[in-house]
Amino acid sequence: MTDQEVDHLISLYNSGNLAEAQNTANELIKNNPNNAILPNILGACYFALGNINEAINSYRTAINISPNYVEAHSNLGVAFLALNDLENAIYYLKNAIRLNNEHADSYSNLGLVYIQKNEIKLAEQNFRKAIDLQPEHAQAHKNLGDLKLTLKAYEEAISSFNAAIKYQLRQWEVYNNLGISLMSLGRVSEAAKVFQESLKINPKSAETQNNLGTALAKLSKPQSAVECFREALSINPTYAQAYTNLGKTFLGMAQYDEAEECFLQVLQVQPNHVAAYFALGNLFRKQNKVKDAIISYEKAIEIRPNYLEAYNNLGNLLVSIGKFNDARTSYEAALKIKPDYALAHRHLSNVKKYNANDSQIEILQKLILNPNTNKKDRIALSYALAKAFDDSGKYEDAFSYYKLANRENNELVEFNILEEKKEFSNIKNISIKNKFISLTQQNSRPISQIPIFIIGMPRSGTTLVEQILASHSKVFGAGELPFMNKLCNSVFQELNYRKSLSENKNVSLEKLISIRNKYTQYLDDLNANEVFITDKLPINFKWIELIINSIPEAKIIHVKRDPKATCWSIYKTFFSKGGNKFSYDMDHIIAFYKMYKELMELWDTYFGDKIYTIKYENIVNDQANQTRHLLTYCDLNWEDRCLEFYETERTVETASQTQVRRKIYDEGISSWKNYKPYIQELISRLDIE
Repeated sequence: MTDQEVDHLISLYNSGNLAEAQNTANELIKNNPNNAILPNILGACYFALGNINEAINSYRTAINISPNYVEAHSNLGVAFLALNDLENAIYYLKNAIRLNNEHADSYSNLGLVYIQKNEIKLAEQNFRKAIDLQPEHAQAHKNLGDLKLTLKAYEEAISSFNAAIKYQLRQWEVYNNLGISLMSLGRVSEAAKVFQESLKINPKSAETQNNLGTALAKLSKPQSAVECFREALSINPTYAQAYTNLGKTFLGMAQYDEAEECFLQVLQVQPNHVAAYFALGNLFRKQNKVKDAIISYEKAIEIRPNYLEAYNNLGNLLVSIGKFNDARTSYEAALKIKPDYALAHRHLSNVKKYNANDSQIEILQKLILNPNTNKKDRIALSYALAKAFDDSGKYEDAFSYYKLANRENNELVEFNILEEKKEFSNIKNISIKNKFISLTQQNSRPISQIPIFIIGMPRSGTTLVEQILASHSKVFGAGELPFMNKLCNSVFQELNYRKSLSENKNVSLEKLISIRNKYTQYLDDLNANEVFITDKLPINFKWIELIINSIPEAKIIHVKRDPKATCWSIYKTFFSKGGNKFSYDMDHIIAFYKMYKELMELWDTYFGDKIYTIKYENIVNDQANQTRHLLTYCDLNWEDRCLEFYETERTVETASQTQVRRKIYDEGISSWKNYKPYIQELISRLDIE
């Protein structure tokens, strides 16, 4: 047998022509029965074709011919690993190492065996030994990366995967797992690029398509994410995780019917798919289907009794409908499973009244000081501890933890006060020259329900006003709808771009009609039957001019509150939906408040007769008369139930959800005074005595 014949056989194997390589090896073996290389290559062909038992027979033949044949021992160990025969795998891989203690492949594969035996330290030792012997051993770097990914040591995993790529390991799994590691550290943009590289190698990987979709969804590219999830499902029609993620993306896009269809599809494939029940709970909560949401969360908990997030979200839902004791039970169940679950601690603090001797205070303090507590958890715990000290009258201690929470939160959010000032300035400059444009039936969508926009600063009393109105039989309380803000911001960004090009910056009739038509379609999709729908997104105060001109039928209620109480309440509040990024720095709060005040003064000069202003303090001190005036402005008749708003059965998802479940109280007017010694700068800079 010539060297050329052996080289040709190896070339066939390396190029993937396995059947031809197998036939060629068998022919050569007939004429060269004592050549150990040939059955070793034949074994590799069998192994690649999935015929493990024939591979084992061939490797044993090679060893019988040449008992010290290192590669045959190593390959035989790998074959036994494929059969999960771990003892024989260890035996033959150690034989290979005994014959050649510098055989890097055997160390790397022995590490894989130890992973199967859950002997993690031995696995890592063998991977590192392979790398020490052969620093460019790409597969050993990949194996070590996989181990570190499993251990959630993401930085180390990334380092190992990058080393594997550096040494030319072109496996789709390497890029896929590198992407997962990057995602786990929040490096989503990098992860998306890596997943795309993985798909260049293997475009038919449903797993990678799903992972790329997840990354794109996090990057606020929902349409692209939907395409990836659908591609994953075309590859694997029973891929439950892809269905779940597709449903979550539809949920984020407010395409509720499509989301529900996805989650139900998952449950057809896997009737006990816990994530699908959890996602259904989130969907039903969005749709205000409270009973269905509770059933879904409870089903998820039944399937997985230690499902922390399900306990937490169930607790949040129960808070939103005023069942505080049940919510507390749910949060405490989560903490019983995981005592350091920071999110549950923060949520529990919202429904619990602490005293100075509460044992949870010490628990919170220890968790905050624990060096293993990450920043996000420390923030949540600090808010909880501040609330505990506030309840127990230790205001100096409470302030110190509010300050800690805000300082660390401010480091996490991306907020530029200069950009915000520029935006406010541009909003004032980009205006509609012809006020009160007439919208004709020919080119604008007829309105079936009248929106009531409740605007103002956060924590100014907008939730209370909405709860009063939503208690009326003709009003549907929709909460903080994102639609108008998105529509107006889109128009604003386009006009702002035009301004930079010195183009006409006035809003066209077509743009106003587009805002009207899209917004009213959103309202129709809520499937509410009432005559009026409240939209209580405070930040809509920016878009008063666009709202009045696109929907002249709309009611606009501006809620004002004492600036000291408002700004302090903002500072002490964690906004869980990611908005109000200015709220974690006292300077930013003051600056934002002043910009809000100036803009509202401008709107009052333009549209004073179309904006109804109500003061929070007046509602507290004169509830009946203020409610009567409020209903009159909204063209609503008197209903006694509006005075008993705290008994109204509806979900409330804002930071004021606990307050609006109680009768009106005057504590909110003066509670800021407890912190007067610590917020003198706030008081003085607002120019208020």
